[in-house]
Amino acid sequence: MNRGRLLRVVAALMVGGATIAILVRTGTGPGDILGFASPRAHVITLTILVLDLVCRGLRMVILSRTLGFRVRLRTAIASQLAGETAAALTPARVGSDAGRMVVLRRTGVDLGSSGAIVVAEMAFEVPALLLVASTLMAVAPATRLAWPGILAYAVIVGITTVSAVLLARSAGMHPPAWYSWLRLPHSRWNQLRSASSDFVSACSALGHLRAGTVVVILTLSTLHIVCRLALLPALLLDSLTASLVIPAVAWPLLLLYAGALVPIPGGGGVLELGFAGSIGELLGPAAGAALLWWRIYTFHGLVLAGGIVLFAATIAPRSARNAPPDDCLEDNAARQLPRVLDPR
Repeated sequence: MNRGRLLRVVAALMVGGATIAILVRTGTGPGDILGFASPRAHVITLTILVLDLVCRGLRMVILSRTLGFRVRLRTAIASQLAGETAAALTPARVGSDAGRMVVLRRTGVDLGSSGAIVVAEMAFEVPALLLVASTLMAVAPATRLAWPGILAYAVIVGITTVSAVLLARSAGMHPPAWYSWLRLPHSRWNQLRSASSDFVSACSALGHLRAGTVVVILTLSTLHIVCRLALLPALLLDSLTASLVIPAVAWPLLLLYAGALVPIPGGGGVLELGFAGSIGELLGPAAGAALLWWRIYTFHGLVLAGGIVLFAATIAPRSARNAPPDDCLEDNAARQLPRVLDPR
């Protein structure tokens, strides 16, 4: 077993072990899990989850069509799900972009443009996240505990976005010294340079969006974040009290975004332990069942659905619609994803 696979196996055991330990500690049995939330609570939670995916999908549709690609909403949602699966299999969710790009590439979006779309998604998410966090802190000052994690997430995303653009702009005719040091083929550099040129052009086009389009995308990004934070309160609908409302929103805000920085696939059990040590203390014996269902809606369910999408995207024939006839990078995203998920 190579190092990449071993890391994912260990991470999966850590996530599963943390969940099982919390279930055992709280004395949660199968009956407690099945009877934790009413059918109405599950319907509302699932509706919120679908609304979240639709908001993310619409954001991708708008960004894609700005670049001249007619990506359907269902394809955009499938792309988001694929990104969730790829993120779960890689440290600090670094595979999320590659997962989304695989599905975009299968609809004919070139490699550079698909990269610009996912980078733009990250760029729009940061101000929306800061807006939501600021609003929560204004309404409930106790939520300021989430700010260090939120700021760290925003800074890292900002650095990643700027670095991606600067690196693409620096791609010249000849490969740099570090590329030669890695002993990579010169033909690969030509492909990367072509993709970098497309990426820079696409970023430039997205940098000139109309004000109305920017407002719509920011609104969708804000709704996406609000939906993510509303999942736990929806699950707790039958037992939610006034004292639980703020913690049920503030702690997921910290866990979901600060937890995304954990350099272990799937968070390595950090989110589960963080949940048990925070909101779990307020839930008492119901903490185990609440954690399991919350993670099903925010992690396990999305990863399973995204795995199906990703598998279909990597084996299905790519649609020729919107694809340049002489594009030599047609399948690069699909080829690169296994290397991201399974480094050797």
